[in-house]
Amino acid sequence: MIPRVKICGLKQAEHVQIAVEAGATAIGLNFIPPSSRFVGGIRQAQHLMKSAGIPDVQWAGVFVNPDFDELKVLLAALDLQIVQLHGNESPDFVRKVKARVPHAQVWKAFRIETLADLAPIADYACDGVVVDTKVAGAFGGTGKAFDWHILEKWPRSAPLILSGGLNAQNVAEAIRIAAPDWVDVASGVESSPGEKCSEKIKAFIREVKRPT
Repeated sequence: MIPRVKICGLKQAEHVQIAVEAGATAIGLNFIPPSSRFVGGIRQAQHLMKSAGIPDVQWAGVFVNPDFDELKVLLAALDLQIVQLHGNESPDFVRKVKARVPHAQVWKAFRIETLADLAPIADYACDGVVVDTKVAGAFGGTGKAFDWHILEKWPRSAPLILSGGLNAQNVAEAIRIAAPDWVDVASGVESSPGEKCSEKIKAFIREVKRPT
């Protein structure tokens, strides 16, 4: 099975267009202010979504420990198909978000180092499980990979979105081992932190789509 592709942390319409033309299913907008990939507020996000001019793409909003009331305002203003919670959000918080946006998928991210790190996933009723690399002091986007063999022992109850240290050089091997439903990349398609590279985007998606 060829997984779907999400390119995360895009800030320029040109890169959105290139990603979708190459075969990406979803584009991630980063709403985490300290991040080099921060898209800005509602107006900046609306401008990017409109200027990209791509009707057939899923837009994902990526958040870390958002305030629920502030999140409600943003979700009311933007037509997001995916809400990706990448912090320490509780199972109850995830349920509240799902109730708020019943038309959208709610993905919850978990940072993985050992098999034991997969245990909390059972407590969450989410539409997708994002597995990223556990790095002290970071919520993701570190460019570091974890041992994908860990996922072979996980009894899945939701679609698996594989993230963490993926790039054009290792994504085929990651897919072979973990068999994810999605692959999610940010730093692996950048020329510098927060700056996407068109050629790296195309190379990454080409490797994902390459027949095995």
